[in-house]
Amino acid sequence: MFNDAQNEKLILLVDDYPDNLLVLSKMLRDAGYTLAVAQSADEALEIIKDKLPALFILDIMMPDMDGFELCRQLKQNDRTAHTPVIFLTALDDVDNKVKAFRAGGTDYITKPFSREEVLARVNALFDRMQMQKKQQEIERRLMEVQKFKSMENMAGAIAHNFNNLLMVILGNLELIASKSANNADIMNFLNDTREAANRAASISGLMLTYVGQRIGEFKSILVNHLVRDSLDLLRASLKENIELVVQMSDERLMFSGDWAQSQQALINVFQNAVEAIGDNDGQIILRTGSMQCDSACFNHPFDLDEFTEGKYVYFEIVDDGVGMDSETLNRIYDPYFSSKFTGRGLGMAAVSGIIRSHSGTILIDTQPDEGTGVRVLLPALDDSRVERSETSSGDFSRDEFGQVLLIEQDDSLNKAGAKLLTSLGFHVNTAGDKPAALQIFEERKDNILLVIVDWNLLKAESFKLLNELRSLTADVKIVIASHHPEREIREELDRLEVNGFLQKPFVTDEIKNKLSLLL
Repeated sequence: MFNDAQNEKLILLVDDYPDNLLVLSKMLRDAGYTLAVAQSADEALEIIKDKLPALFILDIMMPDMDGFELCRQLKQNDRTAHTPVIFLTALDDVDNKVKAFRAGGTDYITKPFSREEVLARVNALFDRMQMQKKQQEIERRLMEVQKFKSMENMAGAIAHNFNNLLMVILGNLELIASKSANNADIMNFLNDTREAANRAASISGLMLTYVGQRIGEFKSILVNHLVRDSLDLLRASLKENIELVVQMSDERLMFSGDWAQSQQALINVFQNAVEAIGDNDGQIILRTGSMQCDSACFNHPFDLDEFTEGKYVYFEIVDDGVGMDSETLNRIYDPYFSSKFTGRGLGMAAVSGIIRSHSGTILIDTQPDEGTGVRVLLPALDDSRVERSETSSGDFSRDEFGQVLLIEQDDSLNKAGAKLLTSLGFHVNTAGDKPAALQIFEERKDNILLVIVDWNLLKAESFKLLNELRSLTADVKIVIASHHPEREIREELDRLEVNGFLQKPFVTDEIKNKLSLLL
């Protein structure tokens, strides 16, 4: 079985004169190239069944099959069609040079040749091939980025519409439930409806996970605690033929993240390792540690556009299973990619999304039949960081907190949000656009203490609405509502100096907790 991986420094020399082969071989080997030699076209065709050179240097005048015909056959072979060919011959007339280029030749050197000329032409050709390879890699990565961005935009748009609908549905279900607690039949219907709505929410969550926008509850997490608490789940997926070796760092390794999502990423990577070993005897090493990261760590198209240099903590899973070839490795984050090989790729699209949402990255070291190492890197968190728990049991009353202005372009969301806020004791005013909002606020600014405004409407108005509201009174508190994760727009929220954030779709308990902290 041949190996289609091209040797980037291998040159195949084809000449029926041994002295020519000897001189050229020494010259090119001294320059750092690897050589294969053939004294006939047939011998050359046999060699390429097992080896794939990066360059052919052919003599023209050979018995049985000349260099022109050999070049034509090489260009008709899918494996060698794009491999450059240099003709090296004593035939220096124009007709033969034209014939050589028509056969598919890349360059033409006439005998007697000088060492300097041969090396200059060969080196120039390899430099050009290297530049073309880099350009192709750039173009490939650009296409992957564009493909991912398209999927990201599509998933975000779908999730946005889902969340808007769910906000209306879940909000009304809560209100109905609060008025129907004593009616068992109605409550049964409501529970079935809630279950369906929650399934819709999980679909929205899957889309957001893939594009790195899954909403989570971020807290300080010790990597060793995450691994220790997950060991029972991990061992449950092990077979008797697999040995698990756990190597914990002595460092206090901490990061900011969502526990459930981080654990899911760990489990997905571990299950892939188990499947990579399959029924063979094997070993999985699970270790934790830390390292310094620079731009080289962020090297696949799903990484963040802006990275932060510094210390990263990690968990790493190394298996001695089947490993991956380069084609598979380049596609493991594609949710539409499937393969019949054992054990790689499953769940990695979700893992990539989770780690992106945590501002981290994934490093993979793998070779076919040599196993795989997956290192999941997360920005290290300083021990001095203290997480603030946003919980409250505060109660609301219209008399204590005054009126609320809810600004939402979608009329159904305005109605659903108004019902929820009214059920909490607020007097609610609603507006669907900037002019209506400013008119209501100007008329009732002495009573309105809180404005809840949709993020998309604010952006559409270039944030001018905020300044105009604040110009009418400095006392009003402004809360942004959005389907985007708070972490995604945190920088802009800080710049705008708003007072709070509500994640869509929100329900009664979330509004109570958030607004109790604010008011």
